[in-house]
Amino acid sequence: MPETIIRDQYLFRISGWVQRDYIPQQFFKRAQSSQRMAIQQSPCAASAFAVSDLLEYFGLSKRTHVNIRALLRDLTAKGWRPIQEKRLGAVLVWKAVHGHQHIGFCMSSEHAVSIHPGFRKPYKHHITFGLMPARPLTHILWHPKLDQPRA
Repeated sequence: MPETIIRDQYLFRISGWVQRDYIPQQFFKRAQSSQRMAIQQSPCAASAFAVSDLLEYFGLSKRTHVNIRALLRDLTAKGWRPIQEKRLGAVLVWKAVHGHQHIGFCMSSEHAVSIHPGFRKPYKHHITFGLMPARPLTHILWHPKLDQPRA
């Protein structure tokens, strides 16, 4: 894929996530028990897998992950850097609730798209999940390839 269209294709894929009702159909083994599990059975695994699957497609991640911490290490190694302001297409990580982080993509200064923890499919939501108090972001990440000029 020519580098000049990575940004447009990347943003197109993210915006189409909800319309396509993307649900990852993969299985993994839990390290601590060797138990086989469907991605959809774990909200953290589903969000990490779905985000890393899209990023891997564009060469912005080394591989798919079922763990957000491992995905964040991968993204750092692939050149993703923290930014202060929300940008369309930035990777967002939310503070852990009940021990579980959440990851998705920025759609605007007020909206994000991520895997719904209950339904295990993509949905567009308020950037803080509309919660009071708000669920804060712990990371806003950006890759320099997304700054490439448009074709």
